[in-house]
Amino acid sequence: MIRNVIFDLDGTLLDSEYHATTIKREVLKRHGVEPTEELMAKLTAVKFRNVLPSLMEDKKLVEELMDDYYHTAYDNVDYSSFMIPGSTQLLRQLRDRGYTMALATISDREKVSLVIEQCGWQGLFSYVTTFDDVARPKPDPEIYLTVVQKLNLKKEETVVIEDSPVGIEAARRAGLMIICRREERLPLDQSGADWYVDDLSEIIGIIE
Repeated sequence: MIRNVIFDLDGTLLDSEYHATTIKREVLKRHGVEPTEELMAKLTAVKFRNVLPSLMEDKKLVEELMDDYYHTAYDNVDYSSFMIPGSTQLLRQLRDRGYTMALATISDREKVSLVIEQCGWQGLFSYVTTFDDVARPKPDPEIYLTVVQKLNLKKEETVVIEDSPVGIEAARRAGLMIICRREERLPLDQSGADWYVDDLSEIIGIIE
C-alpha cells in the first residue's frame, strides 16, 4: 500500500521544463550557437550551469550564455503561470486522504520557496529538499534517499512522481516506485518508470 508520495517539481508540478528548454534554445541562438538536437538533448531537464561548461571550451562564451539564461529564465517570473493543470487539486486531495508528501528537486531553495509561495502550496509538503541540500544532484539517488531517511519512510510504501531521465534514474537507484508524467514536446527518454500518466488526475487511481 502506498502511503507516501515524493514529487519532483519542474516538469511534474510545473510546466517549467518546456519553458526552460525554449529559453535555452533562444539564448544559444542569440550568442551564435546552433541548438542542434544533439546539443538540446544534453541540455534538457538538467541544470544549465552543471552541464554547459563540459560541452564548450570557450569559457567566456559559457559565462555569457549562463548569465543571459539565468536573467531571462528567473528575473520577475510568476511561477503560478506554469502550474500544470490539476497540480494543486492533486496535492490537496493527497493531503486530505492522509498521504505524506515531500518535494525533491534540483532547483535551488530560493526558487523553490518562491514557487511554493506563488502557487499557494504552503503546508502541503512534510519535507522539501533542493539542490542546495545535497552534495550530488540527480541522477544520483542522494536526494530521494535523503527524503526517505528524514521522514523515516518505508520504500515499499513510497512512490516518486517524475518526468526527466535523470530523475527517473535517481528514483530507481534509490529503490523507489516511479510514476512518470509523459512529456512528448521534449527529447526525453522516460523509460524506466513503473507507471505513466498524461494527466495528473490519473495519479490517485494508480496509488489507490
